[in-house]
Amino acid sequence: MRIDRRTALLSTLALPALATQGWAAPDLDRVRLGQPTTSLSFLKIFAARALDTFSTENVELEWASITGGDPAVLAAVDSGDLELAAVGSDTALAAIAKAQPFKIVYTLMSKLPYDLTVSKAFLARSGVALDAPLGKRLGVLETAIVGVSALGGAQDRVARWFASQGGLNPKDIKLAVIGSPAALGAALENGRIDAFVLSPPESAIAEARDYGKVLVHPSKEIAGADIIPSLVLVARSEPTPEVRARITRALRAMNKAADAVRASPDEVADKITEKFFNKVPKSIIRTSVNALSDGLSGGGLLTEQSVAALLKFATQTGSATPQTKDFWTNSYAEAAAK
Repeated sequence: MRIDRRTALLSTLALPALATQGWAAPDLDRVRLGQPTTSLSFLKIFAARALDTFSTENVELEWASITGGDPAVLAAVDSGDLELAAVGSDTALAAIAKAQPFKIVYTLMSKLPYDLTVSKAFLARSGVALDAPLGKRLGVLETAIVGVSALGGAQDRVARWFASQGGLNPKDIKLAVIGSPAALGAALENGRIDAFVLSPPESAIAEARDYGKVLVHPSKEIAGADIIPSLVLVARSEPTPEVRARITRALRAMNKAADAVRASPDEVADKITEKFFNKVPKSIIRTSVNALSDGLSGGGLLTEQSVAALLKFATQTGSATPQTKDFWTNSYAEAAAK
């Protein structure tokens, strides 16, 4: 996963495909954050950017969407080109298990928000009813081609976990690397893939445009999925005091945004739509934000119960896990709450 500093800098800042926001003004403290996809499951970040709660904490966010999945984002943190990586929690565990210098510092999504969405054509071929027993619905993964944004990322891991919950060998499912969530939707509509594992709004868009159906809602149907901290922020394990202080203020800004979502989900959803999803009907983003909002509770804190659920999830997907308990900390989130 380690890459040289020049490569990380290019991947983070130089490529035209990377969207960046907010180059730091001299009088504001810059925090550089990267994420692997533009999925709305990173709702805290979307809300904080849309509401600009960072500026209220004297933070200028430098944000980048980095191609190459979670490993590429973690590599940029490792090289020092980012302070924070927004990634799937089990991918972070696997990196830490390899003695890479990271620590989980904050929960972005405290449940598993990904829906298993299949094309209507594949659903007809499979012969599985939408109200069939859970195991039978998950069993369709034995023959489905599942689209993902990148190998080794959160979608990959969750798809394999779904397979394990359906009694299948996670290593046997067929994956196709497609790209962004929008590209995955187009691939499902055009028949290039049979399924994807994404949070709303992609699942809601597929149903609204009548080319897909949500087959499984994991946080409602699979025991324990409602407490898995699926998306987290990762920092270097030993940052300088200055970096720690900047990160803490950035987390406080995200907490403010999460509070705003819970207080006025439709209002925040409209702001997110205007800034990031202006080609998607407001009603779909409103529905999606409301569906995801219960995963924003807890102020970013991890609990012993949620960590245990995460470790179980990682084990079931065949991911490596750290041998010590020193892979996460609540010190940042606790400081942000003060």
